[in-house]
Amino acid sequence: MTKSFLILVSVVMLLFQVLLAQENAEETDVYYKKIVVVQTFAGREYVGELIKQDEREVILETKEIGRIAIPKLEIKTMKPVEEDQLGRSGEYIPD
Repeated sequence: MTKSFLILVSVVMLLFQVLLAQENAEETDVYYKKIVVVQTFAGREYVGELIKQDEREVILETKEIGRIAIPKLEIKTMKPVEEDQLGRSGEYIPD
């Protein structure tokens, strides 16, 4: 009885961990392969496709300067660009 109870508790805990990991991954990946605008504390603005992000940096592919790595410590905001904020040739039109 005790052994089967421990197995049941272990399985429930494992399932709970898997569900939490999937939820966190969805939150992190929400902007991947999307066009985003990044504003830095220094006042720079970068618009490009979000290629990768981790705990240290964000990597964008921009039309103007190509691939760029921006340290997260320098990022003030990062927001997805909506379709109505893009011109016909794909340029970013801020609100």
